Parts: sequence; C-alpha cells; structure tokens
Amino acid sequence: MARSPEHVLDHAFSEAISNWTTMGTTVMVLTAEGQETLTMTVAQLYSLSATEFSYIVKTYYASIVRIDSPLENLSLLKSYVLTDASPLSGVAPASQDDMIAIYLGSASDKTIPITSDTVTAINTILGLPSLTPEQTADIAAKAEDVRLAILSGHG
Repeated sequence: MARSPEHVLDHAFSEAISNWTTMGTTVMVLTAEGQETLTMTVAQLYSLSATEFSYIVKTYYASIVRIDSPLENLSLLKSYVLTDASPLSGVAPASQDDMIAIYLGSASDKTIPITSDTVTAINTILGLPSLTPEQTADIAAKAEDVRLAILSGHG
C-alpha cells in the first residue's frame, strides 16, 4: 500500500479527514468483562501514548471506534511526519514516535511483525526524513505493540 500512487494516498487522506469530522468527537463508552468502564472520545484515544493506545485497543476492542483503513493510516502518518502537526483535530500526540507508531501499527498487516526494517522501508517509500537508529527502534517496538493489540482484539 505504501507504494500506491500519490493520488491514492491523497484520496485516503481526504477520506480520513472527512470521516474524522464526526468520528473524532464520538464519545466511546468502553466496556469489557472484568474491566472498569472507561469513557473517552476517539480524539482522546489517539492522544494517548502508543502503549496506552495498545492497552485500550486490546482490552476494549469490541467497544472502540478507530481509523481502521490501512491507506488512511499511512496517509495520516505521512502528513503528520511532513507537517509535524496532527492532521486530526483535537488530537494532541503523546510524542512524535507514539503517533507514528499508532498510525504504522494500524496500517500494518495484522499477521506480519513490524521491525526496524519495516520502519525504514516505509519511511523510504513515503519519502520521509531519515530517523535515527534509536527512533527507528522505538517506533518499531511501539508499532508492533499496536499491531499485536489489534490482532489480539480482532481475534
């Protein structure tokens, strides 16, 4: 998907932003057997660290609303890195690495592990600025947590 023509990612970005207008303010009442009930907006979910995001996704998967489209997540990742600003209104990223990891983990195939090589490849294909080895490893680990949470929740 990362090698999709520019107009495909542009369309996915437009769709994500259009859908976010109502999705971002959606109040979720998160319930799971044996867990406390949580209430948060989707924008609040995306403002969490990747670790917290992963926990919520894994634990409350059936109750969450999130951006599921891999292309939309890749387009959001690209926009976020190139502008250094969240394209999603109401989202205050916990950190740059956390936000990139949430998008990358959500864009990835549920069954294929995310490694530092994955991060480097996506960065290169999307034409994004180089990352330090430490950033690459941090993003890979966090994105892998997100991917595993989605896999676990999805069943």
